[in-house]
Amino acid sequence: MFGNLGNMGMLQEIKQAMDEMKERVEALQVTGASPEEKVKVTINGSKREVLDVSVNPDCITELDAEELEDHIFYALKEAFKAADEANAKEGEALKAKMPNIPGLSSMFGK
Repeated sequence: MFGNLGNMGMLQEIKQAMDEMKERVEALQVTGASPEEKVKVTINGSKREVLDVSVNPDCITELDAEELEDHIFYALKEAFKAADEANAKEGEALKAKMPNIPGLSSMFGK
């Protein structure tokens, strides 16, 4: 399958670069906020774990439960969007380091 590569060292470099990218993304923390930052949600870059939910104390008395839920939902969506953008940026950086192997770029989204 990889006979055309001719260099196992190249495959090892690709694997190492992918492993490093995965570590950076997992260590990354991104935050999403609702309008006026009434609620903030922090997740890790791999989007598998919510690390923190913060509610501005000033808004607790002015928001009813449904409004607060809406703000939490909005902040979560923004955090996931930020994680997607960070993952895409890491993927593009990794792709730029890759050798020109036919079909390889399709593995990274473009």
